[in-house]
Amino acid sequence: MKSLLLVPLLLMQLSVLQACAVTLELIGDQNFRYDTQVGGTAFNGLSGLAYDLEEGCFYAVSDDRSQFHSARYYVLAVDDDDGFTLTPQKVIFFQDADRQFFKKNKIDFEGLAILGNKNLLVSSEGPVEQGEEPSLTEFRMDGSFVKQWNLPSQFIQGLEGEKGVRENLGLEALTVTPNFECIFTANEQALKQDGKKTTIVNGSPVRIIKYSKSGKVLAHYPYMVSPVPNPTGMNALQGGNGLVELLALDEYRLLAMERSWVTTLNTVYIRIYLIDLEEGRDVSSVQSLKSLNRESGFVKKTLVLDLDSLLPLPDPEYSSLDNIEGMSFGPDLPDGSKTLFLVSDGNFNTSQRTLFLAFKIRL
Repeated sequence: MKSLLLVPLLLMQLSVLQACAVTLELIGDQNFRYDTQVGGTAFNGLSGLAYDLEEGCFYAVSDDRSQFHSARYYVLAVDDDDGFTLTPQKVIFFQDADRQFFKKNKIDFEGLAILGNKNLLVSSEGPVEQGEEPSLTEFRMDGSFVKQWNLPSQFIQGLEGEKGVRENLGLEALTVTPNFECIFTANEQALKQDGKKTTIVNGSPVRIIKYSKSGKVLAHYPYMVSPVPNPTGMNALQGGNGLVELLALDEYRLLAMERSWVTTLNTVYIRIYLIDLEEGRDVSSVQSLKSLNRESGFVKKTLVLDLDSLLPLPDPEYSSLDNIEGMSFGPDLPDGSKTLFLVSDGNFNTSQRTLFLAFKIRL
């Protein structure tokens, strides 16, 4: 395990929206082996990340479908005496409405957000092939169940499975605005009725859902996930690209992270975009996005950072990227600057690890 040392690396100037410049500077990385244990559980599969400003710690949700251990999240302490060092402190198990731990394949938790009432909101992809719908569930900090949030009808399976989310491509992203007034979530790739999955030729239309803090759906914004990266120029590649995380800067501006795994190349690509929803079209009443104008109908996005530009990473033992899925603000630096953290999902795979990346972010 390496600490998140402050290292002077490439400063990336992000594009400007509404005359608001944003810059990122990578300041360190930290790696945990695939077999790291916390509280007798596999510290792995970390798919969502949130920083508790009051408590000064991170929460990270595992996407373990209760296959290795019961559905859970972790509390991580942050030591910033010499750069940032994250230390997993404890594991907390989620409970269902019957106050029982979740059974195998009943959930697939992916995103995590801290609400203004200090409860946690957690998104689940299903799993739909096991007959489970995607969900947004509110829990107390001790993991006990509070309530389910309502999902728009477009996300629910039809009687014959003709609509709704696709397997493992459901609600991955989840974020709350800094003032806790609005919550955003989104599907990873297109709903069945909205369009195709990503290929090297075409992108995939998804819906960013905006909620009020009370759980009321305020709008759907159409977002086009980019095609699968194809740096080789090959005519065909096996792989996919999806919207895996959002991070709200305010009520309208968000960072959107797309993650692509290209099986043919055995390579992961991570790209972060800046989007602005203020002039976005509300498509909550639209049953299918297939008819939407591909040029003007979707939210505009501007590339912020292609993480390939950061390679090789500082730690010589782990110089490549991994399956990054979580994104959160972090603690302030001594000079008052804000930080942004990314975390990877190691897929409980012996050839992967859990990777944290830390950035200085200027807004």
